[in-house]
Amino acid sequence: MRLLGKVYLFFLLFCYIFSFTVLGPINSSMLAGILSFLPYMYSIKYRLELTQILSLLYVKRILACFYILVLLSIFFPVVHLSFDYYYFSIFLVLFVQFVLGISLFSYIQFKVKALNLDFHIKRVIVYAFALQSFIQCLVSFVPSLQPIIFYFNGAQSLNESYSQLFASGVRGVALAAGTGFSLSLGYGLSYIIYVDEFFDKLSVRNVFLGILLVIGTFFAGRTGFVGFFLAFLYYLFGKNHSRSLLKKSLGIVKILFCISLFCVLIYMFFPSFAKHMLENVFPFAFEPLYKLFDTNSFETDSTNDLMEMWKQPVSIKEFLVGAGYYFDPIYQNSYYKGVDIGIFKNLYFWGIVGYFAVIVFQYYQLYPLRWKKNPSTIFFLYLFAFLFLMDFKAIALGLNKMAFTLILLIVLFYEQDSSHNSIRSN
Repeated sequence: MRLLGKVYLFFLLFCYIFSFTVLGPINSSMLAGILSFLPYMYSIKYRLELTQILSLLYVKRILACFYILVLLSIFFPVVHLSFDYYYFSIFLVLFVQFVLGISLFSYIQFKVKALNLDFHIKRVIVYAFALQSFIQCLVSFVPSLQPIIFYFNGAQSLNESYSQLFASGVRGVALAAGTGFSLSLGYGLSYIIYVDEFFDKLSVRNVFLGILLVIGTFFAGRTGFVGFFLAFLYYLFGKNHSRSLLKKSLGIVKILFCISLFCVLIYMFFPSFAKHMLENVFPFAFEPLYKLFDTNSFETDSTNDLMEMWKQPVSIKEFLVGAGYYFDPIYQNSYYKGVDIGIFKNLYFWGIVGYFAVIVFQYYQLYPLRWKKNPSTIFFLYLFAFLFLMDFKAIALGLNKMAFTLILLIVLFYEQDSSHNSIRSN
């Protein structure tokens, strides 16, 4: 019974995190939230859990942030006469995800107490991304499964420029709503979570989980590797100060040995899969290195496009109060001035005033982890730093649904554990 309970909770969390299409407008996050809310009709204990969670100061502050940001997302388009309400739709999506997350978290707390389960949310998040990596490997290697996965993620219709990558099973093979930047951002966060949760003991299982995360990032996109390098720094300088740098370095040697052994075993027992990875996946995942050897230039097409976007001017007026645009008013289905950079999008829409509000919103999403003399403070800093860095590429800070979902789950569990500990100490 307890095993079935854990499996069901994992299923709900996987659905909630990845938000893939289920039927029409219904996605898996909605399904998880609705299934989680069913006990409200018959269980007093569930209602008590829900009431207790809604009374958390964290929940109230996030709701206050939503209220302010929604007003600003309506105010700026009206003032600028752009009537571009896309930011309003972003906050509507995040608010729905927030409500569904509260429902799911209440249900998890209800079941954990009822079944006396040992439940660690950061571990479950890493397991969810490891499973996602396995799904991507399977779908990538078995083309007959791709039409099925495309139904759930709609990836084939997102961008025609990726059609060749879709055909080769490199992109769009995840069971997730976003199979590009958002998924890669999620993998980047999962590396930091992985180091925080699993690196105290470098067992074979833990190393294998890390390998799965890396493999999943090959398919999701190179953005995730920024999180990988930040997680590496977190392991060396921010995690477990009781261990010397020498011991941590020996741990890295152990990891590299396990990775090498894993690669040899894959090549020996699954040569066709290894060939597929080498011929199709690696050229995309390591495009800068391939180009370095072929043309002596360390670059990618996407980074070249990104550098061109950074050349777009920002006027003083746009910097201060924005222009009220997310999409370009002249060119349909194009971002304002053709720019996809997160910082620029915020400046173009509502200037530094609105962007500062977004930064505050991100801060309040993470704020329970920031207390001084708390081991989670450095964890908070690395999460925040990663999201801020990724805003130099696309929208990540405060407004990305994947990041919002993962942080909400971690902080809710942290808040609940903290309140229980304070009750015990009293």
